[in-house]
Amino acid sequence: MPSNKKDRKMPSRFNVRNILEGMDLKMEIIKWVENDYSSNCDGDWEHGYGIRVCTIDNPGWYIKVNLQETPLENKRPFENYVVERNENDWVHCRLKDGYFEAFGGPKNLNEMLEYFKQWAES
Repeated sequence: MPSNKKDRKMPSRFNVRNILEGMDLKMEIIKWVENDYSSNCDGDWEHGYGIRVCTIDNPGWYIKVNLQETPLENKRPFENYVVERNENDWVHCRLKDGYFEAFGGPKNLNEMLEYFKQWAES
């Protein structure tokens, strides 16, 4: 550990900018999900429907988006998305019984949400 501020190497401005831009891009998907969710809230829908994001023991993530009574309820086509890069880097997305469902590795949450967004906006 550096003993004083002079000994610390500061990341280059370029690298810091890339990190911040990457964070902004990842936050954009959260803002998109917030907007999608709130666009369906009408005082009634949110009491019985919604979006669930939770962890699973593989380890990984699970997303379940209720499409009932939303503009996406009858949206087609949908292609199942299956990517298995390794045991911790994988994604499966599908439509099932009126829901968008996605399962993925511990660092694949963003990819799962991006696939949902891509399909929803297509």
